[in-house]
Amino acid sequence: MLLAGFTLSCNKRPPKAAIPVSLTDFESGEARFATGDFVAAASFYEEYLKSGSAKDRDLALYHLGLALALQGATTEILEKSQNTLQQLLQEYPQTAHFSEATLLLSLQTEIKKLSNAADQKEAELNGTRTRQQAEIDKLKNEIKEQQARIKTLTEELQRLRDIDMERRPSRPSR
Repeated sequence: MLLAGFTLSCNKRPPKAAIPVSLTDFESGEARFATGDFVAAASFYEEYLKSGSAKDRDLALYHLGLALALQGATTEILEKSQNTLQQLLQEYPQTAHFSEATLLLSLQTEIKKLSNAADQKEAELNGTRTRQQAEIDKLKNEIKEQQARIKTLTEELQRLRDIDMERRPSRPSR
């Protein structure tokens, strides 16, 4: 019982109600799911599904797919969610959760498309930034070269003025 209390205290979100230790994996998954602890719920559902029990298997698959989708931290987890929901639809085409699973799959597909499009746009933007920075650097170098050339020409002009001034005879005052 102390271990269960320690495990519960380590969760980021405290459970709404104490969860008894003697629950089956499915029941524990349901309890965790209800409290919003989707990581723990997914683990319990996975263990339940590995047991081979047919009772509530479609609900376990649906809630596992949903729990994984709600975690959604990585592409790998989202793909696992999609695979789980597809498995649900293949194994239980008449499931009561058919429309929800289908909707979730279509939303995940759309999210994936949008994410890929956003990644592509970001790559294009980064390429544009790189090209623009290269052009800016090139223009800065040209400006420096032109400023150096202007300085050289200004100094040369001043030397020519000085030489010209030395060559001119002094004019007598009138």
